[in-house]
Amino acid sequence: MRRLAFVGAMMAGLVLAGCSGQGDALDDGWKLIAAQDYAAARTQYQSILAGDPDNPYANLNLGVAYEETGDDEMAAKHYQVAVATGKEAWIQEVAQDGNVAPRETNVAKIAEENLACLGANICQAPK
Repeated sequence: MRRLAFVGAMMAGLVLAGCSGQGDALDDGWKLIAAQDYAAARTQYQSILAGDPDNPYANLNLGVAYEETGDDEMAAKHYQVAVATGKEAWIQEVAQDGNVAPRETNVAKIAEENLACLGANICQAPK
């Protein structure tokens, strides 16, 4: 079982309150990942990154979409950007194995965890 985490739609809206269009786009990407439509999610997050290449939430979630479709090289690239840019990007909930759970952390930490688990068959959620 692979460990994946991504920003919840509600949290993206709170963090990006001043950027409602981008918050909506992040929410739409979240819904696509939740529906396991990873190709559409990639397109959504790539669109966000075209205008804001250092967006930590979009990079984290694009990494998840790439990882879910087996492109570990591209997943690693986006996780690395999320690590570099996500130390001040806070998350209040994460999703793993189809379940959303509260967890106060930052994008960089989740991206580091995902990067460490990339390509592994089994990764456990942190306690």
